[in-house]
Amino acid sequence: MVFRTKKLENPVSFPKDKTEWHSWLEGHLDDALVIREDVEDLPKTAATFGLGAIEDELSFRRDNLPHSVVKLTGAWLKPDELPGSNQGASKWVNPNYMHAQHYSDAVAMCECGVPILREYFGEDERQPAHHQEHNDNCCKIYRQRSRLQLMENKRDIVKDGVYHGHAMYKLNKRLGYSDNYEFKGDRAAELGLDAQELRVAARKKIARTMLVLSRTHRPQDIGKAYGISKSAANRMLKRETVADAHTLWSVRRRKDSPKYDFPKTTA
Repeated sequence: MVFRTKKLENPVSFPKDKTEWHSWLEGHLDDALVIREDVEDLPKTAATFGLGAIEDELSFRRDNLPHSVVKLTGAWLKPDELPGSNQGASKWVNPNYMHAQHYSDAVAMCECGVPILREYFGEDERQPAHHQEHNDNCCKIYRQRSRLQLMENKRDIVKDGVYHGHAMYKLNKRLGYSDNYEFKGDRAAELGLDAQELRVAARKKIARTMLVLSRTHRPQDIGKAYGISKSAANRMLKRETVADAHTLWSVRRRKDSPKYDFPKTTA
């Protein structure tokens, strides 16, 4: 999690607009808790899952639920490029599946028709569906294009994963690597990313989200949605935001606790 990043030097205040916090959680925190519990209960042999089985427990129809709420669990949408995918109901990849790397959404389609998950072919770097060679009619330009697309996809995955509070080493399988591969900041730099900058930006968003949602929900429930303990959530709220715990608790007690209204001025 980005929670392993050194705590923020300057506590954050209430956000000025919806881009500064995870506003998609407003009205969906209970959904996030239901989905996290459902994903954690999945067997490691389950490659994918859908939300149909728990739709009755969600506040919105699964088709209208923000994808980010599901992504908090570490799951990602199964890409259409991979064998066996269809255009029906959305299927999510179980992040705890033992072979989840084979369903990586980093996949790029070469113009010769072969899905690519590795920069190079080889016995130790299997491609999707175990393709070992490009089509006979494939040319070097096609291969270079697919490799470039693959790198761009991986860059987007790192940014998306950290944005949702996940540590980079937890992104291995979504990037198409097994648990034996270690993705760190130097790997992110190869993709043109500043790992520390991404982590700090995400931590600020999460801290502001804690601040906003703590007016209507217990900090431990917000923390649970992000996969952190009650004590970790309380520490973040106390040390990294301008929160007044007593005031937030008083607001939560009210039955008509308001939704977040953006302040006219922000400190």
